[in-house]
Formats: sequence, C-alpha cells, structure tokens
Amino acid sequence: MNLFNVGVSRLVFILSVLLAGQMILLIVFQNLFFPLNTYYFYFFGFSFLVIIYKPWVYFNKMFMPVWFFFALYWLLFNLYVYESNIATYNVRWLYYNELSPLFVAILFYVLWIRDNALKELKYIIRVTLIFVFITSITSIIGLNKFPDAARLMAGRLGVLGDYETLDMFNSLGIGGYDFFYGMAFAFPVIMFLLRKHWSNARIRYAILVFIAIVFYAIIKSQHTTAILYSVINIVFGAIGFKRLRTTFIAWFILVSVVLFVPNQFYADTLKSIAESLKGETLSDRIYDLGVLIELAEEETLEESDTHFGRRAERIPFLIDQFSQSPIIGGGESTGHVFWLDRLSLFGLIGLIPWVVILVVFFRKSTSIIKSEMLMYFLLSLFSFITVGFMKNSGGKLVYYFNFFIVPAILYLYSNNKDLFSKKERIVQLPPDIVSNETTSKTENQQ
Repeated sequence: MNLFNVGVSRLVFILSVLLAGQMILLIVFQNLFFPLNTYYFYFFGFSFLVIIYKPWVYFNKMFMPVWFFFALYWLLFNLYVYESNIATYNVRWLYYNELSPLFVAILFYVLWIRDNALKELKYIIRVTLIFVFITSITSIIGLNKFPDAARLMAGRLGVLGDYETLDMFNSLGIGGYDFFYGMAFAFPVIMFLLRKHWSNARIRYAILVFIAIVFYAIIKSQHTTAILYSVINIVFGAIGFKRLRTTFIAWFILVSVVLFVPNQFYADTLKSIAESLKGETLSDRIYDLGVLIELAEEETLEESDTHFGRRAERIPFLIDQFSQSPIIGGGESTGHVFWLDRLSLFGLIGLIPWVVILVVFFRKSTSIIKSEMLMYFLLSLFSFITVGFMKNSGGKLVYYFNFFIVPAILYLYSNNKDLFSKKERIVQLPPDIVSNETTSKTENQQ
C-alpha cells in the first residue's frame, strides 16, 4: 500500500508540472497531438489522482468557498436567472475561464503549501520560472513577426471565431493575456528573489536577465496596463525593509514625491516615450495617457477624448446595470471591467464567493508568510484586485501566479528554504520502506 502511495504521489507531482506546462509552455504543449495538447486532459488527470492520493485536500477550508462558487453559479444558471442576458458568459465559458483555473490554483496551494511539501514546492516553482522564461522568449520572437498578436489573442479572435489564427499564435509560443498580466502581478516576488540573492553574483545576474526578458515581452505585448503595473511592482518591490511599517512609510514618501511633481512633466515624458515606440497601439495608448494627465485639471476622465476616457464611460453603464438588479444581477457586461462586470452580471450574491475566497486566501497566506516578506504578497494581491476595477483581471495564469506561485515562493523562504540550493529528492520513501530497503541491503552484504 505504501509503495502504491509513493507511485501515485510521484504521478501527482509529474502531472502538477505537466499542467503548469500546458498553461505556460505553449511552444511545446500546443504542438502536441490530441489530447496531450488540451488543458482538460491534464486538469482531470491531476484532479482524479489527487482524489486517490489525498482526498482530504478537497475538504480543506481553503476549498469551501470554491465549492460554494461552483454550486452557486450552477444553481443560478440552471434556474435560468441569466438565460436572456448572458450570451457570452455561459456556463461552459465561466467554468473553463474562471472556475476551473481558480480550482487548479487553490488545489496547488492546498496540496503543496498547506501540506508543507517543501521539496516538491521548490521544484514546481523552479520549473514554472523556466517555463515563463522560455515563453517570454518565444513571445518576443512571435511578436516581432506578428506585432498585434497578443492584443488579438486577448479577445478579438475569439469573438470573431477565428480559432485557426488563435491556434497558430499559440503554437508559436506567444503568451496570452493572462500570461502577461500574471507576470506583471508576480513581479513583487521576483524582486524579492533579487534582493534576497543580491550577494550571489551568478544568481543576481540570472534574475536580472529573467526580469529584463519578461519585462521586454510584456512591452512587446502592447498591454499598456500590464506594462504600467510591471513598472510599479518592480519599483515598489525594490523598496523594502524588514519591518512592514518602515516599508509602508518608504512607499508613502515615494508616492508623495511622485504626486508633488507637476503633471506637465509626466505628460511630456509619456508623449516622448510614445513617440519613440514602434508599436502603434502601445504608442497611441501611452500618448493618450499623457494627454489625459495634461488635461486632468480641465476635464473629467469621461469627458476626455482618449482611449482611457472611452474606457471610463463603461463604469457608469455597469453601475446603472447593477442598480437595476443589485441582488442577483442579470445585466449586461462589457467584458473589460472584471469586478463591475460581475456585479452587473451576477449581482451581490454572485460576488460573495469571490469576497470569501479573497478573505480566506489573505488570512491563510498572511499566517504562513513571515512579516518581513508580507509586503511582496500584499503588493501582488493589491495589483490583482485594483486591475479588476479597470480591466479584465482573470485567466488561468493570473490565478495560478497570484493564488499559488506568489505565496509559494514567500512560504518557501519563510521556512528557510532556498529556491536555488542543490537538488533534493522529490518524493521521500515512507520510513517503513526505507527500513526494509536498508535491512535487505545489509542481509545481501552479509
């Protein structure tokens, strides 16, 4: 029985790595044959093995809000509450793009973090970072040939039903919307690793190269908000002290200095940057942002004739939709403002699972991460939440990075483990098997 458990545990670990690869390492997994190129092949295989290996995981407190999430949405859809209003947000879309990725992230969290599986955790993090590095490189190469591919993949190709082009971009290894935003949110812990290993030249240069490649890939994607949050998280992640209070004071001083600088300086700087960029979409967005800052004292956000002004017009619309049915929703969605879209679509009752998940995740994570590392966790979580008030903040890798990789790295170091230390055995044999093996070896020698 113990040998069986060891075998299953190895398979669970291997499938964890393969599932992460399917989500991140597109250049490899999108070019495999069916069903090895599909997300659900690894998802169901991994979930089923966990039932055999550690079924109690699914009854962990972290999973309770996830089951509530599934049950509530299933009930609401089957009662036809949203039948007439939600065409694109059907059950299949919701489960594939939101519930199952969230399920995977929480499952990884409970299985490898809450169960204190530090050796397996270290290897999964390492492999994930290697996958991210490779996909960043393939994205840069792919986006040099197809500059607008990342933006087209963000939704337009799916809306038009052009899945052939979408599959072609995926097979080239170009990261999706969730890849670039997920990494933008994960930059605080990458900066933590840089600060932690600054004295080691080899590791320091490796992390700096990693940051440069990933950041350049995000720039090439032309996702303006992801670029903005990457810069913010890199800068704020570089400013940190052992005492959380001291860190917040330093951040407050930095923000105060930034606010003290005249708006015209930022406007002129952004316009200059926009003029030097090659990407037409990114250049236009940054130039618009400069114009918006320049006119900030004269016009409201909604009144300005910029991309950001047009985006801001969605907010009053969604608030009006929410006000018509605040309890169960049923309103329209823009597909661009994560939290307000969900309020409009599903009302307060549909937002309750998200609130519970975030609260439970926050409490559990802050209880296992050392206080001097909490600032990196809070910065990442703050990024995920605030972007949701401006853009769509979901996706497989957004959840995977925010709800697993970020706390996993900080938890590892909170337990005095080094991500870059020498290799260790992944799955340890149970004591009785080790004892039996030692005995048999001794008998053979005699």
